[in-house]
Amino acid sequence: MTGWITVIGTTLALSLFSPYAEKIPQLRGYVMSHKHESLLRSIFDGPVSGNVHWREVESMLTHLGAKVEPHHGASFRVLLNGVEGFLHRPHNSNTCTKQELRHVRDYLSSAGVSPSQLQAEQQQQQ
Repeated sequence: MTGWITVIGTTLALSLFSPYAEKIPQLRGYVMSHKHESLLRSIFDGPVSGNVHWREVESMLTHLGAKVEPHHGASFRVLLNGVEGFLHRPHNSNTCTKQELRHVRDYLSSAGVSPSQLQAEQQQQQ
């Protein structure tokens, strides 16, 4: 299995079984796709959108370096920056409710992830 990471126009292929595998989440924290960045901002800014799919949220969490594991039924155990949380995916739809997105926002805040932190990391890199 190989993880692909784009760092300033250069694509790196890191095997998940290599000694560098533990650095993949750290690199992902600094390089964020526009799609994930806009999703993070929409979760934190203004009124919560009602048009966000669970797979997009799960993809963003994984991109941030979180471990997302099924727990019981629609519950998922998420571990990010040493903070454990339990999130629920939608039951009858692929679209998250506003309440579910508020739970995601609260969890990200407790894990120390915010759009302002992302912006500060991007400025430090430049």
